[in-house]
Amino acid sequence: MHRQNLRKQRSLPKFAGFCRAFFLGASIAANKVSGVRAGLIHDVFSAHQGVEDDDMNICGLGGKVIGSALAWELIETFLTAHFSNEERHIRRLAKVQALGKQYAAS
Repeated sequence: MHRQNLRKQRSLPKFAGFCRAFFLGASIAANKVSGVRAGLIHDVFSAHQGVEDDDMNICGLGGKVIGSALAWELIETFLTAHFSNEERHIRRLAKVQALGKQYAAS
């Protein structure tokens, strides 16, 4: 997929979600929506790496798994991170989008 086309498709804003319990089911459901890349986050590294490398746009936090202080740190880290736009990451996103299109029809 061409870099310009990928940028046009990246119009969804970032969201941080503090869902009940563990966010496992919610992340599975969210990732069924076209353009959504939801991740279950429990550490600071994953909060920024998921955005920088995989263009994660929903940060899911398990309310029964992490405390409020860590939750705020993770949300802040997620919201201030930016996608790297490195070619290898753009190629990865194109592969994920192709899989979504391939299996959406089935």
